[in-house]
Amino acid sequence: MRVAWFSPLPPVHSGIAAYSVDVLAGLRERHQLDLYVDDPVWHAAGGRLHAGAGPGIAPQAGPFDLPLYRAFDFPVQQDRAPYDLIVYQLGNAACHRFMWPYLLRWPGLVVLHDAALHHARAQALLADRRADDYRAEFRFNHPGIDPRVADFVVAGLQGSPYYLWPMLRLVLERARAVVVHSDPVRQALAEEFPEAPLTTVSMGVPDPWENADRRTPNAEVPGTGYRVPGTGEIADRQTPDADGTRDLPGRSPTVEQARRLQQGNAERRTPNADAPGTGYRVPGTGDIADRQTPDADGTRDLPGRSLTVEQARRLQQGNAERRTPNAEAPGTGFRAPGTGENVERGTLNAEGPGTGNRAPGAGRTSYAEEQAATPHFRLPPPDVEAKAEGRLPKADLVLAAFGVITPEKRILPILRALAVIRDEAPHVRLRLVGEIGEHYALWQDVARTGTRDLIEVTGYVDDEQLAAELRGADVCLCLRWPTARETSASWLRCLAAGKPTVVPDQLSIVDVPTIDPRHWQLKHDRSDAASVFQPPDASRAVAVSVELADEEAMIRQALRRLVADSDLRRSLGERARAWWEAHHTLARMQRDYTRVMEWAAGLPLPEWPADAPPHLHPDPAERARRMAAPFGVEVDILR
Repeated sequence: MRVAWFSPLPPVHSGIAAYSVDVLAGLRERHQLDLYVDDPVWHAAGGRLHAGAGPGIAPQAGPFDLPLYRAFDFPVQQDRAPYDLIVYQLGNAACHRFMWPYLLRWPGLVVLHDAALHHARAQALLADRRADDYRAEFRFNHPGIDPRVADFVVAGLQGSPYYLWPMLRLVLERARAVVVHSDPVRQALAEEFPEAPLTTVSMGVPDPWENADRRTPNAEVPGTGYRVPGTGEIADRQTPDADGTRDLPGRSPTVEQARRLQQGNAERRTPNADAPGTGYRVPGTGDIADRQTPDADGTRDLPGRSLTVEQARRLQQGNAERRTPNAEAPGTGFRAPGTGENVERGTLNAEGPGTGNRAPGAGRTSYAEEQAATPHFRLPPPDVEAKAEGRLPKADLVLAAFGVITPEKRILPILRALAVIRDEAPHVRLRLVGEIGEHYALWQDVARTGTRDLIEVTGYVDDEQLAAELRGADVCLCLRWPTARETSASWLRCLAAGKPTVVPDQLSIVDVPTIDPRHWQLKHDRSDAASVFQPPDASRAVAVSVELADEEAMIRQALRRLVADSDLRRSLGERARAWWEAHHTLARMQRDYTRVMEWAAGLPLPEWPADAPPHLHPDPAERARRMAAPFGVEVDILR
């Protein structure tokens, strides 16, 4: 089957781009695939702009060396040799904007990653100053709603309208077929659009343990080695490296570890005996180094951590501007030696909570400036082997959240819960794996809750780093609200890693057995007749779910129990892994795609809705007619 494939692809930082590559890996041997992408992806692949419809349209090499074309090339290619099926990977983000003209003009199989498209469609139209077109599309998608609702969005008062009115009708009525990733979502859409050809495909994610030695402590012979899961074999215990660490098999040494080995530990830092508690001193020098958290080998330099711009500047200037605590005003900031000026602290400033940081001679900074000035903490992932062996200090029970860091990930309720339980669980830290959202003042929320010492932020990580982060986490927090009813790929990755997860109680997971942290009883289970004779059993729970109405209290209760109960963490993690193996592997997703694509290719093309807004299917000759009309000229060819 010849297939045109519209999707964001790497290097776009999008979960759907990674998902698309995973699907293509299983389809490339079965179908002839041509990939159509937006200009940034085309240019990243080495493409150049070209004009005309001549024979010179040449593709670039996409993933797996599949032909990669600019989306603008599609009409010519389709006219020359029509495809058997067109697939659109459609989500509620700006990186999908380029495919809208094509999916409306050439219907195909729409893979609907988000059951709400209002955000992306409104922003695309309003960015082009097409407010009237946006109003017309809103009226078409929601004919029973007061059309003045669209005026709120045009005026910049988005928020709730985006989630209350998802603007799906146009896509569902123009699609040849529609795929979603959750049966509850399919049922909800089928009730609203009974004529739409809807089906489901299981979302699959890769196994984060696939290219790693998945070793766990050997319970039978404590302290003697590791046992490979699923076998009775005891793996050899590794000999410590020269720097005192034990590298996980298959893990390359970090740059910092290599530097240490090359220099024979010449620069290993030791506590500063001259000024206990104030910092660390490089042996053989009088320089006081920055105080840092101990790493696994007892030193204070963190392997794999790259220098920030500020650190590099300090080193270049010979520690001339090294900062020490301001003894005159404890808690208010830091003072550069030899000056009376307080420089930015990285948490609260003297002006008050939540106001930002202050530099010498400057006023209050905006949160955007604060975000830009605050470095990501690019720490290495937790050492799985060291953790399993018990060599890490007790302060290393890792809670992790994955993806772009936004308020919708419920970061503030999580921070508030940590602030409450921190005295009960001082060994816990929160690791945020992803970029900080452009409009989210994360550090203000951190300062407001007093949890700065519990937080680590990695910045964007690639797939290999992501797998390492998943393996190193102890509990994964996969919360999101409001939601576009999407299936969370990051949550599925946590299940694949065999981790206990905390999730929101929402539509997309009502068919997943979860446990309620208020009473630790099963919340969601099967709804078939057999369940009447088989009472709910909490031992079947795959995750812990929290309700929005009692969110903060339930997060606190969930974290208290999960942090304290290692048996519960282990049992939830085992069932999570089993759920992934049964429902969300890449092989299953690829099989589902083969079935659905064959089904969709046999469906008829839909007709244009009679009441569709005129701007969606304009007459290409209309402008020529208007120009010729004053002269009384009517050209038949323009009919």
